[in-house]
Amino acid sequence: MGQWLSFSVKAGDLRVEVRDAEIIIRQPVIGFCAIYSKPADRTQLKLKYWTETEDHELLARAWRAASTKARELGWIAK
Repeated sequence: MGQWLSFSVKAGDLRVEVRDAEIIIRQPVIGFCAIYSKPADRTQLKLKYWTETEDHELLARAWRAASTKARELGWIAK
């Protein structure tokens, strides 16, 4: 199994974690979670799982946080 590495994000109340080849975005107050991966044959992240929500702004913030972390890790181009 992979090791959990935690990172703090200055973008509001989201928590960003990296586990193996996945980026996990959490908003613990409301129980939101989104999991992104970077398939080898794609240039962008793929959303693998997310907690159902009607909050489109939360989904956009989660995507931005995951993309930022993926760029920092060198998974996607800057």
